[in-house]
Amino acid sequence: MDIMQSLGHTIHRPFPPPEKKWIMQQTWSNLLFVHFPVSINSLKEVVPRSLSIDTYTEVAWVSLVLFTIENISFKNFRMFTLIPSFAEMNIRTYVTYKGKPGVYFISCDAGNRFVCNVVKRWYSINFYFAKNILIKKNHNNQLFFKSSRMDKNMNDQNIEALYQPTSSVISHAKKDTLDYFLTERYCLFSCNIKNDLFIGNIHHDQWPLQPAYAELNTPEIQISNDVYIPVSPTKLHYVKRMDALFWNIEKL
Repeated sequence: MDIMQSLGHTIHRPFPPPEKKWIMQQTWSNLLFVHFPVSINSLKEVVPRSLSIDTYTEVAWVSLVLFTIENISFKNFRMFTLIPSFAEMNIRTYVTYKGKPGVYFISCDAGNRFVCNVVKRWYSINFYFAKNILIKKNHNNQLFFKSSRMDKNMNDQNIEALYQPTSSVISHAKKDTLDYFLTERYCLFSCNIKNDLFIGNIHHDQWPLQPAYAELNTPEIQISNDVYIPVSPTKLHYVKRMDALFWNIEKL
């Protein structure tokens, strides 16, 4: 389905898209979702107090998401790609604000320094430039990811992953399931140093999920200066491609 046509298909969403006009579109490709449960206490230091940590059957979750971003363009210039494609890794958890479900990005690592600086200021997200971050296919047609974060305010974080879909069968998450809880989120929340809270709405088709296999080289990930959490892949998803629309960020 064309991304513009998808605006008329919203039954899979937990809430409708904004009435305001979207401003930007992107394509995400070769996504790997690595989902694992964590203790709520481990998240309290990093999630703003104005947000409620969302849980599924009273369990909090964190997801490590690897993918390539392509075809970034703005609404009135859809034929022009503004930025070359680059790899990204984000670490996210699940939150609500006044009952509205969304995601909170604990951190995002990207291979484009300009994007990191702009998004960090525009969206108030913890974006870090990662040296040598990439996703490529190896001789076995598996996807290889690596990232080397180098930031003066955080310890270096080096992550490698080998992954691939294990079946061509595509499924769509049903409401009230764990898969739906982990994937069907259509806004992000962020907070600046003044503790102002923001929302950024997005829209896309329902995720075409495939089962996946992955090998990660790291037993834990850093979520703050002195807090690490173990990575225990409990559920994996692969998505070949997704086109997404973005609305301008708004202060709550």
